[in-house]
Amino acid sequence: MRLFLSYCKSHIYDIHSFIAGTLTLVLVFMIKKPIKKRIAEMVEQRARCDEKYRENKETYIKRYNGILILIVMLIAFLFFGLLSVFSPFISFSVPSAIMSGAISLTEYAFIEQLCILRE
Repeated sequence: MRLFLSYCKSHIYDIHSFIAGTLTLVLVFMIKKPIKKRIAEMVEQRARCDEKYRENKETYIKRYNGILILIVMLIAFLFFGLLSVFSPFISFSVPSAIMSGAISLTEYAFIEQLCILRE
């Protein structure tokens, strides 16, 4: 038991990053569909006016969906910041906050590869 507790103590920032990343993943799955729907509507609206958009609709949708990565990183950064405020064990760390975003993106990719949540 002592070995487990010493391991947890030495990796406390990683544990908090994992928690923040998992919370981010849950939130992202709730907001992903409305964001993707709005992006598709925006591209469709632009395609009516611009021939370049009309020819490459799928490409533009994929490009605009890249904003989800930035949203995930921002949310994970904020969740880690909140955890660091409320947790007595850690103080805020930028590398750990970035790692929580990377963990969330990794979990998301893993779940999509398993095809657990098909749209």
